[in-house]
Amino acid sequence: MSKKYLFVLLIWILVILISVVYFQYDKTTVEYDDLVMRDGIYYEKGLWYLPSASEPFTGKVKGEYLGWNGKKAGTLNVTVKNGRKEGFLVMTHLYGELYYLVEYKNGFQEGPFARYYPNAQIWEKGQYKNGLRDGLWVSYHYSGKTNKKIRYENGKAE
Repeated sequence: MSKKYLFVLLIWILVILISVVYFQYDKTTVEYDDLVMRDGIYYEKGLWYLPSASEPFTGKVKGEYLGWNGKKAGTLNVTVKNGRKEGFLVMTHLYGELYYLVEYKNGFQEGPFARYYPNAQIWEKGQYKNGLRDGLWVSYHYSGKTNKKIRYENGKAE
């Protein structure tokens, strides 16, 4: 086989490999650590030849979050649309109990919010409006007794 044919064959193999990587690349679900935020918009950290590296990310995001001690504390799941969180952000404690639940609309927290202790007891609940705390927020002790009640308007305590 001549060098010319060998060179053409190698080029074709390279093109096929790059195509396989590009088209088999899962663009719908990524790990949270595979995203980067620029100017408030999430982008996928990617290889330079993938268009996802320069376009705002759209898809599902899963990942882990760290606790106060720097160790894995649980998991998170959220949908991102055009680079902004959209829908419910669900975080769980290490063993799967619900930890945090809040809805996002166009990147801002909107609607009911709840955070739970590992024993499934409510820790804090309230409402968000345009990304700011709004209305009555109640926090609870680990035992379930009410700790504080604070009313907010446009993110400011009254």
